[in-house]
Amino acid sequence: MHLSVVVPCFNEEGNIADVVHQAAEVGRILASKLEIIVVNDGDTDGTVDVLAGLQKGRARVENRRPR
Repeated sequence: MHLSVVVPCFNEEGNIADVVHQAAEVGRILASKLEIIVVNDGDTDGTVDVLAGLQKGRARVENRRPR
């Protein structure tokens, strides 16, 4: 089974890494193929820096800036 998890975030510097890691743990149990997509909706804290580190792993990060 293929599983895609979409995680929206805004100013989640303090917890986004934990959310992604927990989703990955559950996904490994439930699915043979896992995709985690994190959508950053224009944070004003250090979320983008945390996501840059996560992107080196298995998470795909999409940064969006408010218009």
